[in-house]
Amino acid sequence: MRNLVPTLIGAMLTSFAIVSVAPQASAAPKAGSVYATKKAECTRKADLKKWGIHRIQRSNWINDCIAGG
Repeated sequence: MRNLVPTLIGAMLTSFAIVSVAPQASAAPKAGSVYATKKAECTRKADLKKWGIHRIQRSNWINDCIAGG
């Protein structure tokens, strides 16, 4: 019985440490995920427009869209 109590306490502390650390890692968004989402949305909007041969204007429009302008 004396050996069981420290083992149970150790197991409880270990499980508490794992549970308390795990949500913080999964809740933190990736640094590039917001930019990637915004870029994908602006690229999709740019694909709906008729740019023809004006690829530089399209690129500038996407950059302005990402910047929020």
